[in-house]
Amino acid sequence: VHRANVPREAALAAAGAVGGGQDLLDELVDRGLAVDVGDTELHLHDLVREFFSSRLSEEERRERHMEAAEAWGRVGTSEALVERAYHLVGA
Repeated sequence: VHRANVPREAALAAAGAVGGGQDLLDELVDRGLAVDVGDTELHLHDLVREFFSSRLSEEERRERHMEAAEAWGRVGTSEALVERAYHLVGA
């Protein structure tokens, strides 16, 4: 449900939901499908974003938007506040 960089904790939760976890995130980075952006965020390739998004029901999508809003709320930058607002609308 993310449209920009993903808070690391949200990426880890999504990876765990499909049976992965930190190992899956490391593999995505190794294969160039995710890029570390600072200490708190990852940039995911559009294919990875679509993969995770396609597996969500509408209820799960709303829940993920709420989780994303909460995660962005903890980042504390002005860009994060914009992302938080986007996800609150989606929830």
